Amino acid sequence: MPLAKTKSIHRFRRHARYAPCRFKKLILLMQSLLLILIIYLFLFISGNFYNETSVEKFHE
Repeated sequence: MPLAKTKSIHRFRRHARYAPCRFKKLILLMQSLLLILIIYLFLFISGNFYNETSVEKFHE
């Protein structure tokens, strides 16, 4: 029983040590993806806005 407990604790400690690195990488990846998405959406919206204004100008 004591051996199993120590083993599980060691395993957990190992995971706990590596977890922050993985989370940091994951967070960085998610941030970059979000940034790309926001930029893409902004360009798409601005593109649509410019198209609408140009169409309105042509009609006038």
